[in-house]
Amino acid sequence: MTAISLMPDTAIANDYLEGSAAIAAFLGPTWNERKVYHAREAGSLPIRRKPGIGLYAFRSELLAALKAPDTLNSLPSSRS
Repeated sequence: MTAISLMPDTAIANDYLEGSAAIAAFLGPTWNERKVYHAREAGSLPIRRKPGIGLYAFRSELLAALKAPDTLNSLPSSRS
């Protein structure tokens, strides 16, 4: 039986961000690696951690979370 992928491999590869630096760069100039770790620990953004890889996220999930009104109040402040 073959697994069905909802997204083509290239789409997944383009959506995937590996590492806190890549995630911070995607989120914009007010973000740094420390804020990415804080957002993950606070649960305010869909950032995952996998042993041996570190932090990773998907652009589409981050954008959806940033558009959600309840997410805005739980994001780390820009003073970090």
